[in-house]
Amino acid sequence: MQASATRNLFLVDDHPVVRSGLQQLIDIHPGFTVSGEASSAEEALEQLEKPGVTVDLLVTDLRMGQLSGIDLTRLVKTRRPELPVLLLSSFDESLHAEHALEAGASGYIMKDAIVDVLFDAMESAVDGGIWLSDSMWDRLLPPHARGSVELTAEERALVHALSGVPGPVRAVAARLGQPTDRVQAGIVALMQKLRLFSPLQVRLWAHRANAA
Repeated sequence: MQASATRNLFLVDDHPVVRSGLQQLIDIHPGFTVSGEASSAEEALEQLEKPGVTVDLLVTDLRMGQLSGIDLTRLVKTRRPELPVLLLSSFDESLHAEHALEAGASGYIMKDAIVDVLFDAMESAVDGGIWLSDSMWDRLLPPHARGSVELTAEERALVHALSGVPGPVRAVAARLGQPTDRVQAGIVALMQKLRLFSPLQVRLWAHRANAA
């Protein structure tokens, strides 16, 4: 991302003091500005539907009222699949990071992480990447899947599409201009070829392969 580009970040947390502190931290980054905020998932969805609201990145807390940050991520992805979402939480990543990624999140950050980690995750998300700690990468992506694999042209195109902003399969299909069922079949074929056990692992592998 170019340093001169300013991205609009929408912040969701049910604690006003936490929102204020995060806004002060994020304002340090020259490439981002907090352009909107909400105290709940429901309020965030309402705000995001308003005409003229421009958001490049959504950062949300995990535990909030009736709908969690994971619930919010899943709902946002049904409406705006290309909008990257980061989960920011005080709950250990080993408990919730996998579920957040399955919902379509671009990363999971602990609230006690250093500022540079938050900034790295924000930059990765708006660039279409996935941010996880090294320990979570090791937990979610098995060692045998980290080497290079020979792919067909169609498989390479699918891997490239999967390495974009996380979203539902229909969003991947739209990137490829293909029917959803064909993309689903392609993901299953990659699971078998790479000896992986879930579509999430295929997506993680795609991001690693695309970044290599």
